[in-house]
Amino acid sequence: MITTCTLEFIDTVANIAGNLCICLGVVFSAWLLFFSKKSFGANYVAGRKLATIEFYRKISDDCDASLKRVEDNFKGNTAINYDDVRVGNYGKDTYDDIVTFLNRMEEMSVGINTGVFDINVFSKIAGAHSIRWFMKLKNVIEGIRKEDGYRGCYSDFEKMVDRLKY
Repeated sequence: MITTCTLEFIDTVANIAGNLCICLGVVFSAWLLFFSKKSFGANYVAGRKLATIEFYRKISDDCDASLKRVEDNFKGNTAINYDDVRVGNYGKDTYDDIVTFLNRMEEMSVGINTGVFDINVFSKIAGAHSIRWFMKLKNVIEGIRKEDGYRGCYSDFEKMVDRLKY
């Protein structure tokens, strides 16, 4: 025969067991959340690095031929003047080649400056190359800014190069 004392004891034990299960569930959930965040962070960083490499491959395919033609036209020049490109004897193709390169680098730079791409990976792949070409084309960039009346033209490329220098 079950007495009220026994029923109260069973009720108390059931409440304790239920509360214990809830507490263990909370601890287990917190543990899973902690490790899933670590895993997500690692995947995010790896994804940024891979995206940087893939996008650079894409833009370098677009730019390699253009830069080769510009290099052939301006052999040995450390800086290219806007007037030489715009109204010089090099023709519209040279100007278009330079603008193609600058546009692709601006796209890459926006991604780096906003955190979509990884600057450390880009620095290893093409940091010195990008700094060299920015310095070589700085006068052309200034000329385009004056012509267009927009001071922000290629500003992300300039910010990225400043970050790469240091």
